Amino acid sequence: MKRLLVLLTLAAIVVAGPGSALAAPPTQSSAPAITAFTTTATDVSRAALEQRSARVPITWATAGRTRITNLNFDQILPNGDAINAEIPRDTPWVPDSGSGVAAPILPSEDATEITLRAQLVNVITGEIYDEQQIVLPISDTGDTGGTNPDRPAIVSFTSYGVEPTLANLEGGAARTPVEWSTANRPATANLVFEQVMPDGSAVSVELPRDDPWLPDSGSGELAPVAPGSDARSFTLRARLVDLVTGRVYDQREIVYAIGTPADPEITSFSTTAPAVNADALANRSARVAVAWDVVSRPPNSNILFEQVMASGDSVNIELPRGDPTVPSSGTGVVAPILPGGSLAEVTLRLRLIDLASGDTYAQRDLVIPITTEPLGDPEIVSFTATDATVNAGQMADGIARVQVYWQVNNRPDGSNLRFEQVLADGSSVNIELPRDDPQVPTAGAGQIAPVSPGGDASDVTLRLRLIDTANGSTYTQADLTIPIDPATIQPLVSRFTTTDPSVQRSQLADGTARVAVAWQVDRPAENSNLVFEQILPDGSVLNVELPRPSALVPASGQGTVAPVDPGNADVVILRARLASLADDSTLAENTLWLPIEPPVTGITINRFTADPASGQPGDAIHLAWDTTAAHVSLTETLPSGRVAQVHDDLAPSGEMDVTLATGQGVTYTLATFGESSTGPMRAVTVSAETEGATGAAPEEAPADDAAAFQPFEHGVMIWLGATQTIYVLYEDGSFGIYHDNWTDGDAETVTETAPEGLVAPQRGFGAIWSGQAGVRDRLGWGTAAEQGYTAPTSTDPDGRLVIPMPDGTTVHLGETWSTG
Repeated sequence: MKRLLVLLTLAAIVVAGPGSALAAPPTQSSAPAITAFTTTATDVSRAALEQRSARVPITWATAGRTRITNLNFDQILPNGDAINAEIPRDTPWVPDSGSGVAAPILPSEDATEITLRAQLVNVITGEIYDEQQIVLPISDTGDTGGTNPDRPAIVSFTSYGVEPTLANLEGGAARTPVEWSTANRPATANLVFEQVMPDGSAVSVELPRDDPWLPDSGSGELAPVAPGSDARSFTLRARLVDLVTGRVYDQREIVYAIGTPADPEITSFSTTAPAVNADALANRSARVAVAWDVVSRPPNSNILFEQVMASGDSVNIELPRGDPTVPSSGTGVVAPILPGGSLAEVTLRLRLIDLASGDTYAQRDLVIPITTEPLGDPEIVSFTATDATVNAGQMADGIARVQVYWQVNNRPDGSNLRFEQVLADGSSVNIELPRDDPQVPTAGAGQIAPVSPGGDASDVTLRLRLIDTANGSTYTQADLTIPIDPATIQPLVSRFTTTDPSVQRSQLADGTARVAVAWQVDRPAENSNLVFEQILPDGSVLNVELPRPSALVPASGQGTVAPVDPGNADVVILRARLASLADDSTLAENTLWLPIEPPVTGITINRFTADPASGQPGDAIHLAWDTTAAHVSLTETLPSGRVAQVHDDLAPSGEMDVTLATGQGVTYTLATFGESSTGPMRAVTVSAETEGATGAAPEEAPADDAAAFQPFEHGVMIWLGATQTIYVLYEDGSFGIYHDNWTDGDAETVTETAPEGLVAPQRGFGAIWSGQAGVRDRLGWGTAAEQGYTAPTSTDPDGRLVIPMPDGTTVHLGETWSTG
């Protein structure tokens, strides 16, 4: 997979200075080698290294280099790790010889030198042919180079809050708040938070989150672990990592002292309820919203909510919940009852206990008057969000999430809360994510999924409504407005395709080759234009546009380009690039590969078929191929151009069954590889069966509408009996589709006992959970048992599969999944 991604993405970072020219390939008479790697610098400024503005001039030369090799420039850290020392550039290919600059960082606080490395690498196999290093001393004087880095950088990584104790670290209860900021972050890079252990190894200290992509700047909590009983400190590390190439752009560390244990303390236990109604206490319908905060909480402890009765005894007044462990701070609802005797008040008690012995670490009481008077109209006391802005690009792609908090007073029986968004045209849509319990608590926190509001809206309006579940009428509502961050609207070349199956080598040679292309640009930037180019095997780029009446290319359309002969290659690589008219910088791009006939590598594709040629989501597609390659790769691409899956290092001839992942069709591309060359490619598209799709249920629903549903820690699983298909929906908006091969009488595949309060999946869910790579790690354990229900499916106007959920909401499956 890594080999194909390197070839397809063509996204990397450059050290070559402006005007560097690509040299012609030398005669291949020896193994590829780096013949020179030097610098004119005598030292490098410590301040510039710290600010990520240090620049070191470098010069290099190579010999015996082939077309499938490239140069990587790294910095070696004291522990042996390597990070990228390159500056972004337009083309990923480095010339055989040239000069440029490297961008090192401060390797450690007490470092006295830096080590730069040049490696000559095979981009297909990853083999390293040669490497050379430069060592420079660090000077405490000299120019800082400015304060605004032009390389991908972690500008800051800081922490605040109390020092965790060793007991909290050992018990898994330690939480460390951190803040970060990055600059010039590539689209394929994400932040990774780790703890460096005393032996030099690293462990992840990230807590589960709905969106795996972290913002360029923000704050959050990490979960450090005990570094050892004798340790007096621990080290947290943030790394900016390219998820395609695996290269590290930057990293920063924080050394945190281990604190002395403090006594557990309940710092607050409160309510906004002015009183509680006597009749509601008597019929056990009373609900009281409470908030609490506990500090210095010992490991293996929990929080109990109780009521002190007239007799002095206490009773538990907690409502059922999925997770038995109560967080150290939060909001929730308790269910008090009549206390007995002649008491005119209820006394609520919060206790922090040791789970092993039941002993009480700390407790705090809260007294609320009892009244026989009506408590007044229902009221939404608060509806807030922690996010200052909403990412416009994420809303457009259907993956935006906003953390909200709410609290309601005087909530009637038979009511529920609805989270909606008011669109630009005044209509409203439900923006709730799937949840275990359709009933929303009176007070709490959660995530919602806003969408693009349409029009020229500069903000999103979120709405919380308290409704009567019997008739849908609204008791009260509250709106919350959050600005849209316009800087996050990223352009996207979502489609760049051709209907031509190949291009003739003779036409490339005589200059008569023409290729019909079609394109689509989403969210084009102002003062930009689309450029059509060809990427040659040596990394150079040529414009392949034909004369046209207007210089400006529309955001969507079709036309013809004129590729040239790429030499000893079996593919033409075309690129549609959205470029800034101001400086020709690249704003977005998409590439397509077109086979050249006849091939010169001796690799041929005798057959590549997909059966059937059309289908619906969940259908099995049988792929078969026969080639003369050493090995092949299969790529599944969605209509937007997003790669859904890559099957790498497959046999030169073979067959496999895949599941059609979306109702919008999928293109399967077969790429061939020789021992030291790239061969031709061929693609087949399986279209979606959309005939009769109106957005409503089909006139003849499947005879078997039986379905099953199970919630998990980080998503849900759904089984549809009509197609014997299991859908795995992850909390980040992605999903997987699997055929259910489990039958009654088969042995259960999950024999482990789930952690306390959680549930192990069984039957077909268990088979997929335990047998399919990555499913268990991404979903976690079940939070409730599997439940059966009826789910007549349909398709919406966009061709997406619509699956009803047990709580009455629906799930729409396209390139991602969303609720309707």
